[in-house]
Amino acid sequence: MTGVACSAIGIALAMSRECGPRKWCVVMRDEHNQYQDANPLEGRYANYFEVGYNAFEFILDFGQRYSEGEDAKSHTRIVTSPAYAKVFLEMLRDSVSKYEQLFGAIGKEVGKNTDE
Repeated sequence: MTGVACSAIGIALAMSRECGPRKWCVVMRDEHNQYQDANPLEGRYANYFEVGYNAFEFILDFGQRYSEGEDAKSHTRIVTSPAYAKVFLEMLRDSVSKYEQLFGAIGKEVGKNTDE
């Protein structure tokens, strides 16, 4: 396992075999210097997105809208630096490209592939 530890708050970013290739995990050290999961991953469905930014950070809000007349409800906010936002964009672009190679082009209409 390789990584950089921030001992002041007890968090380490580590690349490990458990995470798989090209994935980063956040782990915490206990008092015996053992690594443990910081939080188990919680999957949340999102069909509503907002993006904001200023000179120092990007703000990504994820949420759900259940019907057209109803207001969307945000459930997750990610705040990151412009550099990491760009890395995220490149990773997402690469993943969408690989998805389309396997499953066909994604249509512009939400929820539809062009092959359908």
